[in-house]
Amino acid sequence: MSSIRCLFLAGSVLLVGSQIAISQETPPNQDNLYATALFASLDKMAKDWGGIDDSSDHAVRTDYHRMIIEKNDVTENLPESLGAYRVEYLDEDALIARYRKLGKEFAVLGIHPIKNNGAKLGINIALYWFSYKEKTLTYTLSDSSNVEFHYDCEKHKWIIDDVKLDASPPKAVK
Repeated sequence: MSSIRCLFLAGSVLLVGSQIAISQETPPNQDNLYATALFASLDKMAKDWGGIDDSSDHAVRTDYHRMIIEKNDVTENLPESLGAYRVEYLDEDALIARYRKLGKEFAVLGIHPIKNNGAKLGINIALYWFSYKEKTLTYTLSDSSNVEFHYDCEKHKWIIDDVKLDASPPKAVK
């Protein structure tokens, strides 16, 4: 297949894929790029940072195998589990209720929209510490993951090139 035809096909897939990701009608799909980026990020975070005890008197320890995801348009119809990983999608009201129940900050992941980086696509997954005090929502950025994809013309699908963790791993609080 010529390079031009492959690039046209990749562009067509991107346009169709972006419409699918936005559509409220889309059934849950583990082949969705957002789902792929989310679970690849969780796996990388668990391997690199899972052994760190980041709990304290004011924060709950992060469990990368059971994460809370900030619910938004991007997260519509994403799966709630993959392998050993389970996620829970919570809107602002549910996040506030969880904070009130726990009485401590807790880790929340935010999934950002796909970015087109030339012939590649990138998805950023940010890790925030969530709290709610004096009627104010606070999302404190801690770390993030950047997942980069390229289109494989022979396989006719997007493939992960790399999962990069940004910033330093969470520090153990003593």
